[in-house]
Amino acid sequence: MAAAVKAARALGLLATTAAIAAATLAPRLVALDRALTIDEKLWLERSARFAAAVSDARFADAIETGHPGVTTMWIAGFAQRTLPPGAPLRQRYARARLGLAVAGTLLILAIWGLARAVIGTGAAMLGALLLALDPFLLAHGRVVHLDGLLALLMAASFLALLRGAGGSRRFVALSGALAGLAALTKQPAIFLMIAAVVVLKRSGRGLARPLAVWLGAAAAVAFAAWPVLWVRPWHAIALMAGGGGAAVADSHSGGFFLGRRVGNPGALFYPVVFAWRSSILTLPAAAATIVWAIRRRERDAGARRAVAFLSFALGFAALMTIGAKKGDRYILPSFVAVDLAVAVALARALGAVRPSRRAVPAIALALALHGGPALALIPWPLAHFNWLAGGPVSARGVMVVGWGEGLDAAAERLNALPGAERLTVATTRVTQFEDFFRGRTVRLGAPGSTPDYVLFYVSSVQTGRFEAEWRRYERRRPFWTLTINRIPYVRVYRAIGR
Repeated sequence: MAAAVKAARALGLLATTAAIAAATLAPRLVALDRALTIDEKLWLERSARFAAAVSDARFADAIETGHPGVTTMWIAGFAQRTLPPGAPLRQRYARARLGLAVAGTLLILAIWGLARAVIGTGAAMLGALLLALDPFLLAHGRVVHLDGLLALLMAASFLALLRGAGGSRRFVALSGALAGLAALTKQPAIFLMIAAVVVLKRSGRGLARPLAVWLGAAAAVAFAAWPVLWVRPWHAIALMAGGGGAAVADSHSGGFFLGRRVGNPGALFYPVVFAWRSSILTLPAAAATIVWAIRRRERDAGARRAVAFLSFALGFAALMTIGAKKGDRYILPSFVAVDLAVAVALARALGAVRPSRRAVPAIALALALHGGPALALIPWPLAHFNWLAGGPVSARGVMVVGWGEGLDAAAERLNALPGAERLTVATTRVTQFEDFFRGRTVRLGAPGSTPDYVLFYVSSVQTGRFEAEWRRYERRRPFWTLTINRIPYVRVYRAIGR
């Protein structure tokens, strides 16, 4: 009888793991060669050069930027190398994105496994499913970039830290190893060191030895995974330090916020980002979780875990607020931590520590509310904005919209015109358009250009970078418009005088 029960539990865990994997990977595999973003071209090429340097044992060249983006370059670079030489650009994007999607799925499964011992099986299951379908994380899990990978590595490291703080040096070391990978992804992972000091000190088991284990594991993994450290360590460290300082000092990243053109959007930026980029479920659920966790933290271990996740989210957002350079995706680790806190509260509310038949419809409804609106937008999940905060139309008046998605579609539309190879298009955004347009591409306003068509991208209009040109066209009827989620992302006009 005991063996049958054990087998049934093992089968249930296997089925749950498979369901989480499917819910995570499936929406990340759709149309991977579409809706390309501006920064992806940088990381596609950086990844290819990095992989070539490692493959040729040119370890001194295995460095591209101070971010440093090493994990992304390992995955995307060697994913591209599975294609034959000279593969079309769209195939390279799709293969690199596939690598990042698989990596993200594996990390969410790791989070599910680690969270079971930290918050219970039911809450861990809910947390993993919330992460799988989180609109903002889903969108960034489909692109060749850093922030989606960073968020999941930091969450896995923090969960291993919470588990290890109970006395397991093995999980403290695992937390450090994951932190090392996070640091190789992007510099804000330094926040994990702060978290490690706080968690280990509060554990009451001493700080020095477990912190040494944590730091040693982080350093060992970072050294092993970044070949440039084997031959030019000081060069890599200096480049990372210089990149971090530039991010703090850069005051030219805001562009547009709360209806105004700004340099540094200030301390309100990330709360506003969370409101518009969260889901219909997580925005109110996060507020309710805060109240519940604070009230019950003295007598409920789950509430204390929720407080830990919420503190992580708030602390990381505060750290990112210090820098003048801000972007909505920079606080993705906070979104992940909030999802885990909400999962704990939902598990308590639904009695889902051991899900009952009554809880299943409620869980399904919650997940549909959470992920449904973004899933309906694929391949454009970045166009998701929370309807409880005002939705996509109001978002245009609040924050910068658009990261280049839609420019490749515009190129395809203009390629369908007769004699497209002889046409000239002046555009406010060149990257992700010129690579796919068969004709000539120039930046709008370039001296001596006589375009046949003029393309305006939504973010360029918001930030006023081409205000004089936009005033000439804004009242004219576009030749073609790409509208995503009620927002006109791309507007193409016949050039005045043509």
